[in-house]
Amino acid sequence: MPIYELEGFEADDVLGTLSKQASEQGIETVIVTGDADMMQLVTDNTKVLYPKPRGSFGDADLYDAAAVLAKYEIKPENIADYKALKGDPSDNIPGVKGIGEKTAVKTHSAIR
Repeated sequence: MPIYELEGFEADDVLGTLSKQASEQGIETVIVTGDADMMQLVTDNTKVLYPKPRGSFGDADLYDAAAVLAKYEIKPENIADYKALKGDPSDNIPGVKGIGEKTAVKTHSAIR
């Protein structure tokens, strides 16, 4: 199994680039991660295997675009906007004051 790393870039940046390149070539890709930010990379050719809360990868869900929409009520390509609105302490994103998950989904749906 090859190992990819690029100085100055985080692992999720490298994974994102490789999955996008693979998807553009029609290669089916599964990203195995505990980082929910990777849901934004889901396409017809890219899926995310994500562990259930307090679970392990032996107890994980495979997310395609429909599963992302069902869980977050937004499409994968809108995950970054959603997190910018509601905030994400794990990534030091403050969000917009007074906007939580429900309002971020509602607001995002209204502006797209």
